Amino acid sequence: MNPGALTVLPVVLAAVWLASGVTKLGRSRQTSAAMVALGVPRLLRGPLVAAVVPWGEIALGLGALVLPGAAFVAVSWLSVLFLVALTGLLLRVVLRGEAVDCNCFGVLSSASVGWRTVARNAVLLGGWVLVAAGLAGSRGVGASISGFTGDDVTWFVVLLAAMVALVLTWVRQGSAGAGAGAGAGAGAGASAAGPSSESGAPVVVGPEIPDAQLLDAEMVGHPLRSLSVQRAVLVLFVKPDCTPCRVVAAEVPEWRHRLGPSVDIVVATAGSAREFAEAYPALVEGALFGAKPAMAALGFEGTPAAVLLGTNATVAAGPELGSEAISALVDGIAEAMAAG
Repeated sequence: MNPGALTVLPVVLAAVWLASGVTKLGRSRQTSAAMVALGVPRLLRGPLVAAVVPWGEIALGLGALVLPGAAFVAVSWLSVLFLVALTGLLLRVVLRGEAVDCNCFGVLSSASVGWRTVARNAVLLGGWVLVAAGLAGSRGVGASISGFTGDDVTWFVVLLAAMVALVLTWVRQGSAGAGAGAGAGAGAGASAAGPSSESGAPVVVGPEIPDAQLLDAEMVGHPLRSLSVQRAVLVLFVKPDCTPCRVVAAEVPEWRHRLGPSVDIVVATAGSAREFAEAYPALVEGALFGAKPAMAALGFEGTPAAVLLGTNATVAAGPELGSEAISALVDGIAEAMAAG
């Protein structure tokens, strides 16, 4: 195959590392939260590691572009090892049905991890395996480009332009998804300009609360609509064995204090009462169970998730999936209450 065409592969892969690293800069908190949610071992997810990760990705990208010979091959194999570990974590999250924001591309990240994320990483992993195995040569990008003929340059420019166009299309699609999500989440914030309930919580006209119920500790059913008769209710859906759910659960006391009496917070789970008590002993009081049918009726499967139920028998906001999206929803509710 033409050398110019082959050299495009490591250039594009290196650019992905650079984009991933640059978009994470200044987002150590989000990176650390993503590492916790993905189940990264405790010793490898501290604040220092979270601050170093983007620079490590930038170093891999630059190394793949400028290092020659054996150093180039070493960077390629390091990239393979990194992606094997990351793809394994992503696959585990997807198989467990957890809603996690991997912060893979920093400010460009929006949607929760899914099979599309796993497939993307598998493609990147496959590309780096081919590069490490010598498909694009073992001299390095710089050395390869310096030996290009006129035909090689043509192949390189044309294929690189095509790859850039594909990447930009993918980024636009991701941004559009983020905009849609922001619009949905903004419902709570936008409601500040609208009417408020007597409790002070925002009133939003949304879809009707579905006919589903949750069970209390005595296995007595409570229809979703009955939860928000007197005041708005933020229902948090968690699982006992869900790492990002633990992140959300730890915030519940502060959120209850922040929202005050205007908005109740109810924690619901599809797990057993025993498993829930073991995982979240501080949240046992008032917890509801048998959440799987309610989750399906509300249109989602993963956890953690949150839905704001309004006093007018409608879903005021959500469902929001993932710890960051839920935190943003709480922020929106608090801002709407303050403005109203």
